[in-house]
Amino acid sequence: MPIQGITGLITEGTAVTPDNNNDISTTAGLYVGVEGDISVIFANATTPVTLKNASGFLPIMVTRVLYDGTTATDIVALY
Repeated sequence: MPIQGITGLITEGTAVTPDNNNDISTTAGLYVGVEGDISVIFANATTPVTLKNASGFLPIMVTRVLYDGTTATDIVALY
């Protein structure tokens, strides 16, 4: 089921500290400043997925960036 209400351009960014237990607001995307793996839980999902060698702009909607499995740094949640 698609998530409603996220449209338009990116208007805000917040630094992300990977955390195994706490969600973030559903993103419109992520920016990864220093390449590495990033483990996330996608919006409308419950199972973590690890994206290998991620860097730059990722147009993905996520609700959590996990500490375990994440080696990328300088991660920004985009809204």
